[in-house]
Amino acid sequence: MSVQIAGVTRRCRCLESGQFRHIEHDLLLLDPPDDAELDRAYAALRRLHGDAFGWSPPDVAGLERLGATRMRQYVWAWINEWDLIRLDPAYVPYTEAVEIAGDYRKTRLWTTRTPEARAGSLRERASADRGAQ
Repeated sequence: MSVQIAGVTRRCRCLESGQFRHIEHDLLLLDPPDDAELDRAYAALRRLHGDAFGWSPPDVAGLERLGATRMRQYVWAWINEWDLIRLDPAYVPYTEAVEIAGDYRKTRLWTTRTPEARAGSLRERASADRGAQ
């Protein structure tokens, strides 16, 4: 199988041999973080965010602490909320995680159109977005 990346076609052996099936079938779920681990990660990230942007990030709610929530979801929520507050101190963020079903099959957009047609439609959307601002 060939993959088009930034205008360059490359062969991908992992796609040819179906190795991506292992992502879905051989998934190893990690134990969810406990409250102590979340508290340590929150404190470390809060300090790092403050150092990176030269400010003192306020406490944020982030996501509700549930057993099914992944560490990366907590991290994303905290950083996103700090970024929003840093840009607008009056803003009160609310973050909600929702499950979006997905798989690794090809979508119709990527299988029925040529790379040139896909690039053209992406340019049209980007141009329309710039015009709407």
